Amino acid sequence: LEMFDYSVKPLAEPNTYLASKAGVQMFIRNEIHGPGEHPEVDESVIRRFVVEFGTSGAKYGMLITDKYGPFMMHDIESRDPRIRFITRERGQSFIDSMALS
Repeated sequence: LEMFDYSVKPLAEPNTYLASKAGVQMFIRNEIHGPGEHPEVDESVIRRFVVEFGTSGAKYGMLITDKYGPFMMHDIESRDPRIRFITRERGQSFIDSMALS
């Protein structure tokens, strides 16, 4: 994000950041896939992210992970277009969209 002129600042919670560009803030959580862990994001992680984003005051929220995304993320994104999940299967298309904008 910094390559695309976003200012990114870490928050108190580990792997949590606030990015801003042109006065618009984005709440970001990075969910790391550790060795031996299940390869899909746990639904409790997604629910916690949605709550944290809702209380962050940011206009947009993004959960970034190298894990696979469960189906429930599609439902959340369709109900709240301010939220995006960048998962293993979506990572390259996200990078491409940033580079082309």
